[in-house]
Amino acid sequence: MEMREILFRGKCRKSGKWIYGNLLKHEEGDYSIYEEGKAYSIPVREETIGQYIGLKDCNGNRIFEGDIIKVSRKSKCGFGDIYGLAVVEWDSKQKAFTLIPSDDYFEEVRLVAVVNNKYKNPGLYKEVIE
Repeated sequence: MEMREILFRGKCRKSGKWIYGNLLKHEEGDYSIYEEGKAYSIPVREETIGQYIGLKDCNGNRIFEGDIIKVSRKSKCGFGDIYGLAVVEWDSKQKAFTLIPSDDYFEEVRLVAVVNNKYKNPGLYKEVIE
């Protein structure tokens, strides 16, 4: 059985840098991430925490929950490729990561590239989901 990689990221409370590793929830309700090889965990801002979805983009970058991605999708009506932006989000009803907006007009995602995330660029995030 192949094990999938479980990885989280979050922004450090002090420096604002991205921290990658195992997520820890403390009794006080705070979160921190333990980076492999470090002697301690680093406190992160809860609103920036995202999980690695187990996929990489066309450039080999890991895709995380909250990432804004550029997609090339084949149109169902046969007009060729359609390009657009989508956000990776967790859907608690489906118990799966999904793309927002989701549109049944598209048949299959053909190319994916991470271009930003909703924490670095909230304005672009709002444009994509509206």
